[in-house]
Amino acid sequence: MASFVELKEIIDLTTQEDLDLRDLVEIAMGVAVDDILGEGAVTSHDERLQWATRAGLFPQTELAVLFRIVVIANRAASQAVIRSAAEGTVQTAVDAVITEIAIGTYQA
Repeated sequence: MASFVELKEIIDLTTQEDLDLRDLVEIAMGVAVDDILGEGAVTSHDERLQWATRAGLFPQTELAVLFRIVVIANRAASQAVIRSAAEGTVQTAVDAVITEIAIGTYQA
């Protein structure tokens, strides 16, 4: 389990691994936006579509929020595991929090 200090180090982008992880989250965010734009009627679709629009218009703002939430949501993993997450794992982590961000359960 990552400590609060370790989570803060990741969020503050203290290593190249953290920057690489943020880049993966950015790409995963783009994939999520594309998926949302193509999805049919699902639970909270309107809110998800609004989030996707914000992510398209203000990607750096939404990325900052998303990165912080994804890191914190995965706090049960060690700092090393979080930092070395594979693409598929990052996409799954991003997808897991999008609806909560869209409906306002998570807030910056």
